[in-house]
Amino acid sequence: MRKKIVVAIVAIAVIVGAYFGYKKYQEHKLIEELSPIVKMATIKTEYIMGNGASGMSYEDIFKAIDKSINEIDKGIEQTKLKSNEKNKEITAPAVEYLEGCAAYLRAAKSFYYNDVSERIVTKAFNTIKDEDDNTGEKVDLMIEYVKKLRTFQEDGVRLHEDFLRVTSKILDNSQKLRQIFRADVLLSDKTEKQGREFISDSNKTEK
Repeated sequence: MRKKIVVAIVAIAVIVGAYFGYKKYQEHKLIEELSPIVKMATIKTEYIMGNGASGMSYEDIFKAIDKSINEIDKGIEQTKLKSNEKNKEITAPAVEYLEGCAAYLRAAKSFYYNDVSERIVTKAFNTIKDEDDNTGEKVDLMIEYVKKLRTFQEDGVRLHEDFLRVTSKILDNSQKLRQIFRADVLLSDKTEKQGREFISDSNKTEK
């Protein structure tokens, strides 16, 4: 009788061990499948956050951001297709990170687009202001430019705040995801430092 109990306990232990071993294998397999998607989003985000686009024209930057967002959105859909109740502890934070990367790029595009638009209007305003012509048409045009500049400046404050918010969130998500994914598929320490410094410098400027 005692021998049968021992055998039963051993059998249960083997079954439980096999179950958890298989679960661990499935988790590792899923992480390996998602890692290229996470790394792709990281590379796209680091390119902008790390000033990789410096020297490019705004037009080329906007095209690159649109392409990156499209690729990340596809990655989000692929990740969601692999998600279920059993693996949501892995897929949910991965989706959150990917969505954060896409949100960061969208915020960056909006912020930069507003900035370049303001520069163009400012240049046009200064050009017409220096002209000798003092007709009513010139005055009306200058008033219109001033209205546009005020709108750009107001939008710039809001967009800058949004940019800081999504930057902070993606930095935090990258740190949290290190508990699941390898560090080399997430934001590098250098990029995170640049991001934190950007937020810190912006907050100092606002004060």
